[in-house]
Amino acid sequence: MLWLPPQDRCGTRLNEILDEQTGIIMAPDATIGGGLGVQIQGIASDYILILIDGVPIVGRLSGNLDLSRFAIGNIKQVEVVKGPSSALFGSEALGGVINIITDRPKTEKISGRVSHRAATFNTQNTVVSINQSKDKLGYSIFLDRLSTDGYNLVDREERQTVLPNLNYTFNSRVFKNFNKKIRVYASGP
Repeated sequence: MLWLPPQDRCGTRLNEILDEQTGIIMAPDATIGGGLGVQIQGIASDYILILIDGVPIVGRLSGNLDLSRFAIGNIKQVEVVKGPSSALFGSEALGGVINIITDRPKTEKISGRVSHRAATFNTQNTVVSINQSKDKLGYSIFLDRLSTDGYNLVDREERQTVLPNLNYTFNSRVFKNFNKKIRVYASGP
């Protein structure tokens, strides 16, 4: 099992974090429009189960899930199980499991964060998050906007090497802790 603590975050997208780990390869896939699927120890991305807080992610296209869509601003840690886990998780986990664990609010006061990054090729990344936890009831809202004009590595080519892109990540969650063993939460896109 692999744990990626917050201080090791050197990228802004999930694929950038996972690409630095041994045995994990981010493989481009033409069927998802230049997106990146994940391979663990050479097993195709069709057989890698990806979870958020223990719940499977839907939205695969031709068996692949583009991990460059996921911002890491509200991720507490990422657990990676390399190798077959189909006895626990089913046939989608023949190559391994990636469980993305998100931050939970800890304070009774409303807290949040706003940040903005700018880079070459008019790349803009804005992050807004708000959360609160009070009397065993809590909520969190996370919004990430990433845009770029793209670029071209070869001047004579008509088509750009990296196409212009606009990506929004939105996640909201409400939870209630009844006691130490019973917790209920609802999460939205």
